[in-house]
This record gives sequence, structure tokens and C-alpha cells, in this order.
Amino acid sequence: MAKFEWDEDAEKKFCELFDTLDKDGSGNITFTELQEAGMKEGVSVLGQTASDEEINQFLNAADTDGDGTVSKDEFRTFLHEFIKKLQEELNQRPQKKTTTIDWDDTKEKEFSNIFEDLDEDGSGTLVFDEIKSYSLKQCAQLLGTKKKTPD
Repeated sequence: MAKFEWDEDAEKKFCELFDTLDKDGSGNITFTELQEAGMKEGVSVLGQTASDEEINQFLNAADTDGDGTVSKDEFRTFLHEFIKKLQEELNQRPQKKTTTIDWDDTKEKEFSNIFEDLDEDGSGTLVFDEIKSYSLKQCAQLLGTKKKTPD
């Protein structure tokens, strides 16, 4: 698996992203800025919008000094840590070119348990929001975030 390197191009794109999110140019991203512009615009490209809870999860994970905002340094550190942890998680998974599954009762039960975790409304089908919600929860767990309230 290729390893991500934070090079000059990545730093330039990071600065552009931060400046886009920091609508008032204060040097900090607030809950309101993420709610009004940043997160909703970014996710809406995929046909989805971020909920206040999801925005809060991001803010809680990135705001290391607890002032309720995310500075450029906090945002950079958050992205570095997120990418590093994501790469570690991906590298821990066995890499195989071909996979064969012997579908027995144990595999069926494991699959059913995973599906039930993802299928939040119990409908028997998975939608993008359920997968997104599950992924954000896993990210929050991975990063050890705590709950804060919006500003």
C-alpha cells in the first residue's frame, strides 16, 4: 500500500481547504462556520449533508486546546493523525491478491453481526447515511474523542 506523504502540494491543498472553511478569516474554524459553509458544502458534493452531531464530532476531535474552535495548527495535526491512524488500520489488514471465502455458519454469523451494526434503522438495507454514521463513529473511537456542545 502506498504511504501518504505530506509534501508541498499537500500543504498547499490543506491551506486552501482551511481558508475555505475559515469563512471570517479569523484563523480559527468555528462550529457555525462548519455548519453554515464548510462541512455542508464539502459533503453535499457527494449528495449528502453533515449533521450537527457529525460536525461536532469533527470539532471535538480536532479542538485540542478546548477553546471551541479549530486553529490551522490543530486542523493540520488532526489531519496528520487521522491519516496516520487510517494508514495503520489499513496496514494491519492482511493484503491478499485473491480472497476465497468458505461460507460456513461462522462466517454467516459474523457477516450478519457486521450488517446489523451498520443497519441502524433495522430496515434490512444499507444506505449511505448509515455507512457514513458508522464510519464517523469508528473514527471518533479511533481518535478517542469526547462530546462537546456547539458554540
